[in-house]
Amino acid sequence: MKVLILGGAGTMGGGAGIILAGFEDVSKITLADISLEGAQAYADQIGSPKVDVVQIDVTDREALIALVKGYDSVLSAVGPYTRFGVMVLDAIIEAGVPYVDVCDDHDATEELLKLNDKAVKAGVPAIICMGTTPGTTNMQAKLAHEHLDDVDVL
Repeated sequence: MKVLILGGAGTMGGGAGIILAGFEDVSKITLADISLEGAQAYADQIGSPKVDVVQIDVTDREALIALVKGYDSVLSAVGPYTRFGVMVLDAIIEAGVPYVDVCDDHDATEELLKLNDKAVKAGVPAIICMGTTPGTTNMQAKLAHEHLDDVDVL
């Protein structure tokens, strides 16, 4: 699996890269950020040949879509989500690539949820708000999913 981490120069994005590097089924991790130097610092810390870096300005929609299309999954750690959340998710949906973010902003969450129908129609899995703040409830949902016979998506 090839994973693109947007915001790869930050604590959450770079940290995710460190964790993902330990998974055998992850063959490539790209830390993408407007700060190429910051992303490279995390790549150097990870020290794995499967990690590379790329500079991206997520406000350049066409460049973002073009970049994303080369990956199996995108993790967005670009904040603040009130500014960048909807813009990034909308581009990822257009690119047709599965998406996860670490949003922990209530206002941004409400706006991101408005893209649900568009994501469903495009067949793009988009999982929002998987950051550290709501981590306990995410684990509870995972546990419930594993023990229930059926799970409905609302």
